[in-house]
Amino acid sequence: MKKVVSLTINSPLNYGAILQMFALNYYLCLQGYDAKVLKYTYFKGYDSRANWQKLRSKIWRKWVRPFIQDTERIKKTKLFKDKIIFTDPLTTPQDLIEIASDYDAYIVGSDQVWNPRLAGDDINWFLSFTDKKKIAYAASFGLSVLPKQYLAKYKEQIKHLDSISVREESAAKLIQDMGISKPQVVLDPVFLLTKEQWLKLAVQPKQQKYILCYYMPGFAPVEKKIKTLAKFYAQKYNYSILNVGKKEYSRFFFWEDNLRAIGPAEFLGLIANAEMVITNSFHGTAFSVLFDKKFISVINTALGKKDLSSRIVDLLGSIKHTSSLLDISKENSSQMVNLSKDSKEILEHNISKSKQFLFDQLGDPNA
Repeated sequence: MKKVVSLTINSPLNYGAILQMFALNYYLCLQGYDAKVLKYTYFKGYDSRANWQKLRSKIWRKWVRPFIQDTERIKKTKLFKDKIIFTDPLTTPQDLIEIASDYDAYIVGSDQVWNPRLAGDDINWFLSFTDKKKIAYAASFGLSVLPKQYLAKYKEQIKHLDSISVREESAAKLIQDMGISKPQVVLDPVFLLTKEQWLKLAVQPKQQKYILCYYMPGFAPVEKKIKTLAKFYAQKYNYSILNVGKKEYSRFFFWEDNLRAIGPAEFLGLIANAEMVITNSFHGTAFSVLFDKKFISVINTALGKKDLSSRIVDLLGSIKHTSSLLDISKENSSQMVNLSKDSKEILEHNISKSKQFLFDQLGDPNA
């Protein structure tokens, strides 16, 4: 049996990061590969913020968040992550050298594995530590423009990969602009599993007839728009509003229904059973598409370097479903609608292409 290992963001609590990590590992196992995920937690990213902003973040992470974060969410998240087959923990770049020849193929991706804010100067995120087959699957920069100081280094590392696929057209353009052949664009790993496979993992919510607002916090105007839209549709259809993803201190907002004690399985159930979804999250959008929900994805392209919406724009553009996209910087119109028949057919075609890419690169699992 062919041994395959993947390197991706080992986020402790982020729903999307965990679910995409699970999806690739689970899919490869279903195909017959002996698949694992590298439990690598070392980061050497850059931080361009002002010193006072860095200090504020440090105080939040070290002295505030630990006292108000939800222990039940942590417990449920750990329970879900136990479904993923990990290697032993690796905490330094040197640890990777020790497993550099243990597998037949190494995969980097998906999610923002090439985001300089995370990877920074750590070239192991380009599989530099191994001479075995190196594959990038649905890799993402998380940015539309790379900081100049990383262009030469990233180009040098990317060109040594044996095969490259990325998650967004914007990522493909970044690589092409480096003078490297345009890579194939594939779907995020969550699309490798069917709606039915995800539903088997989902925990059914107690609530009924609700609009789910899934926030990627830190963008006040976007959050305000999500809240406004939710109120409009809730009044129109007599639905309740459930919020997920807000900062930990939202537990003190007693006038809102902010759900805290949910893990990835509960998150899946909430999206699958929602009447509507309003989000500014990529994976919130992805699962809305997977579960064929009526949804609106709210973005703000005026954020400049802070703009993370290209991944949402590219996903919805690739399946010709931009009608559910609302850019608050342009105040374009949006529709709360399900996918059209044409969009579903395009999606199925893109899923098949994504699976074919993996098989073409990995080959027969028993070869």
